[in-house]
Amino acid sequence: MKNLFKNFICLALLISLASCGGDEVSSDGLEGTWELIEITSNSEVTTTISIIGETLTSISELSGENIDFEITFDESTYSGQGSYDMVGFVTTTGIPGQIPFNESLNDITSTGNYSATDNQMTITGSFVTVEFNGMTTSGGQEQTVDYVINSDNELIITQSIDLTETVSGAVTTTKASSRTVLVRK
Repeated sequence: MKNLFKNFICLALLISLASCGGDEVSSDGLEGTWELIEITSNSEVTTTISIIGETLTSISELSGENIDFEITFDESTYSGQGSYDMVGFVTTTGIPGQIPFNESLNDITSTGNYSATDNQMTITGSFVTVEFNGMTTSGGQEQTVDYVINSDNELIITQSIDLTETVSGAVTTTKASSRTVLVRK
């Protein structure tokens, strides 16, 4: 269960490189190399197993440390590489206290296409690909996110996810949000 939860947290983090509203800029404002300086992720995962009537809820609050990640945007493509640690705590129903979470994400790569209008970016490809617990995971589905480049020349990306999946009688609802801050190099 612990590995399954860690895999889910990793997947939520991979999906999470996204944006917040604010000033409108054109996609040419994105061109160049950006250095990741901050990443935070908060999620609530509720799984109900109808066969036994059990409901489990896990809440995580994570942030990046030891960040060494860069991404370069060209006119319509992006690529990046690096690493960072995700640290924080997870609270799960039925387990007293907070469970510490500390995972190093090494050899992260990203490649794909993007388009941007006003303060929205559509990403196609793998924004983040990482090997985690022996599995290679990536957020390769098309995503549309909001972004802003603020007056400090920071690219701020946030995303909210509200997803429900049913697998073998278990219904899992995931609500997650993230905030990513990059600075132009």
